[in-house]
Amino acid sequence: MPTRRTSGRARRSTLGVPAMVYLAAAGLLLAAALALTFLKDDPRSAASVASTPNAAPTAPRAEPPDEAPQGAAAPRLLGEGGGEVLAPEQVARRAPARSASGGGGELFLSVPKLELESVPVPSGSTQQQLDREGILRMAGTGLPSESGSNTFIVGHTLGYQGTKLPYAFYELDKLRPGDTITLEDAAGATYRYRVFDEVTVRPEDYWVTMPDREGRTVVSLQSCVPIPEFDKRLVIQAELVKG
Repeated sequence: MPTRRTSGRARRSTLGVPAMVYLAAAGLLLAAALALTFLKDDPRSAASVASTPNAAPTAPRAEPPDEAPQGAAAPRLLGEGGGEVLAPEQVARRAPARSASGGGGELFLSVPKLELESVPVPSGSTQQQLDREGILRMAGTGLPSESGSNTFIVGHTLGYQGTKLPYAFYELDKLRPGDTITLEDAAGATYRYRVFDEVTVRPEDYWVTMPDREGRTVVSLQSCVPIPEFDKRLVIQAELVKG
């Protein structure tokens, strides 16, 4: 029986169609597999999180901590303000007498050991005020009529030309336990204190202006030491014994 011979051109045409179909299908499958792989590995895809066992939830974005206000400064104890201070021999230390009207301060300070008698003590909080007056009750600290208060009084060790009361606390270091300090308010009430403590601190140790931890009603007298550095603060404390 004779064999029918098929031409090479017809045979190639017949065999090429299935091959092209197979190749196209394989290409589609490969593209689908690549797409699934991309979606699975993409961290932005919800499907990748859902398909990953024990996937940890994304942590929330941490907010930056609040910053301290610009220019804010911790309070410091006042002292010799700088510039050319007086020398002990330039001006004889003298406590001014209280005026008959009671003006010049809301409190009047007497310290027999320092030869201070009824010295007017105004209130203030700035170095300029202290340099001008020579003595100040720190505004915001206690008053002798307030139980458990700390009446905090700052005085210059030396002072400056123009200071109303130079050398106010020049001899503050002479006070000893048992010495007497007296305050009188504008209403005429008298408060007598007895010295019980002495401490030397840094200018930044503002805690010495706070009320006494044991609840005592106290007065604190502060000056600058040593001469001429003035880099420390001497604080004498006395407790109210009669009010």
